[in-house]
Amino acid sequence: MPTDMAGNGQIRPQIRWPAWVGYAVTICLEVGLTAVLKALLPHFPLAQYPIPYILVIMAVAYLFGEGPAILAFFTGLVAFVYFFVYPVHFFWPPAATPTGWARLTAFLIGTLIVGFATVLMRRARHRIQGLAEELGEAKRLAEYRWTQLETILASMTAPVMVTDRDQKMVYANEAATRLVRARREIGQPLETWVRAANLREMDGSPIRMEDHPLTKSLAGETVTERLLLTDGESGPDTVVSASAAPIRRADGEISGAVVIARNITLQRQLQVEVERQRALLDAFMDNVPVGLGFHDRDTRHVFANRTLVEMNRKPVEEVIGKTVWEVLPAGLAEATAAAIEKAFSTGEPSFWHDHVVTFDIERYFDVNHIPVRTAGGEIIGVGVVVVETTEQVLARRELERNYDREHRIAETLQDGLVGTVPRRLDRFEFETVYRAARDEARVGGDFYDVFRMGDGKIGIAIGDVSGKGLQAAVQMAMAKYSLRSRAYESDRPSTVMEQVNKALVQDMGDESFVTIFAGVLDPKAMTVTYANAGHSPAILWKAAERQAVLLDSTGPVVGIMDDMTYQDETVQLQPGDELLLGTDGLFEVRCKEAFLEIEGLLGLYTGLRQSGVYSATGLVDRVIEFCQGELRDDVAILRVTVVE
Repeated sequence: MPTDMAGNGQIRPQIRWPAWVGYAVTICLEVGLTAVLKALLPHFPLAQYPIPYILVIMAVAYLFGEGPAILAFFTGLVAFVYFFVYPVHFFWPPAATPTGWARLTAFLIGTLIVGFATVLMRRARHRIQGLAEELGEAKRLAEYRWTQLETILASMTAPVMVTDRDQKMVYANEAATRLVRARREIGQPLETWVRAANLREMDGSPIRMEDHPLTKSLAGETVTERLLLTDGESGPDTVVSASAAPIRRADGEISGAVVIARNITLQRQLQVEVERQRALLDAFMDNVPVGLGFHDRDTRHVFANRTLVEMNRKPVEEVIGKTVWEVLPAGLAEATAAAIEKAFSTGEPSFWHDHVVTFDIERYFDVNHIPVRTAGGEIIGVGVVVVETTEQVLARRELERNYDREHRIAETLQDGLVGTVPRRLDRFEFETVYRAARDEARVGGDFYDVFRMGDGKIGIAIGDVSGKGLQAAVQMAMAKYSLRSRAYESDRPSTVMEQVNKALVQDMGDESFVTIFAGVLDPKAMTVTYANAGHSPAILWKAAERQAVLLDSTGPVVGIMDDMTYQDETVQLQPGDELLLGTDGLFEVRCKEAFLEIEGLLGLYTGLRQSGVYSATGLVDRVIEFCQGELRDDVAILRVTVVE
């Protein structure tokens, strides 16, 4: 199909008439010619010669091709025989006289010769026209492609230069002219451009023309990533990477060469910086007291720093490139291979804490196997970080032995100091509970005490020393017996508390303090007089009113400042009333997202008292059950009930 080149370089088809138009025109021409010849026959006997029909057939063949020409031939033959060859108006016989046969023969011969020649002319014309169109399209396409190429080259930031076989510059884009820092005319020798650019080798020496990438390409060589120095955009020592290749004609002859340069000054600077950083990293890796390594999927040691090599007790050449089976003892190699396989298969790290390895002695290590991923998430290896913990393990064991010894001493001391409380004195019954938060932390500073005083009165106390361990147990003993001894001298809890405070300030130091609730029960007056030194509020159950109230603090904690004063409070008691004294571990229990607090404890206590089934132990169990948790601190409870 004939084509044409659009303005944007695309090829578009020419419009051709459909085939039926040729056949329709042929029929119309034959019918019209026959009618005209019949009308002219009496005056101009042109129809006696087949020339008009031959001309029509020739015109149809030239304009519309073989199909319409054949139709014109048969239509003209029928019309010529029927109307103009004797006998007329008969198809058979086609001629009755020698003249008729001569006319018919002339028609056939002339038509065939002229029609065949015309068809050949038409085909030749179409062929020539097609070739002309193809040449035009090729020219336009080449011009369009060159325009596109020139636009692309001109927009490139990388310099592009082309020379012919005589080393004359035939093309240079804008980036190339910027590279030489001055515009040079196309057609100038390559050497002129080289001098203008002050092109040099990386050592600073001038480049020889025979070593120029374009010169080598004109000799048939392809040059890749040749590093050169030039006076370019990045200063007098602009580093460029030049790649050149020969340009060959269809017959293989070299007609020129092209070079593409890249300004890699920044990359070169970064490379130098990376090499410097790598040198620092290598120095760090070799001297850090932590074993660092990298394993591939086959468990080979791709990398191992000096510390890791020394841990393996092998020369570096016996570690790098070797599998874990070739470097480590059998048991350790098996575990390491399993950790590496896990990292590759699951992508999860593995950590061994105080992993024991026996060489000549037992040694302990913390070992971490970490999958190493590419930016795309692919695992390419497993990194290993090894820290020897032998000294720490041995020190920890010694510390644990010392702690256990101190713990046993403190526990024995505490059991002896807490002692037992009588179940009943006069009109008061007593119940105690001591519950450690955790078994390993049973040694604390909580204490309670019940003892007789003068004039039939009964002393009660509960306290909490800050801290734990042997020191807390010792300070608890100091507080407990200091309070008891001074209570024999005075039945006023506030006076006792002031004296205890002064004694503890001198003996305990600045890092500890004590909270104490001290009270005096008077069986005759049925009262309790108390002083609360920063301790948890006591809970008083009033049986007649079936409600509980809080007895708040009456002074600060003891053991910090020696000039503290305290106040006494007296409460009347009735049979059935109850005084509940406890340490803060009872209500410092976390319930869901908040602590129980004293108000929550008061609610639980009131509910148990109103249910009729109650004990101090049951209260502790109810607190733990309600909060669905565990105690955060030790709990000590002293429950005092007034009986008939």
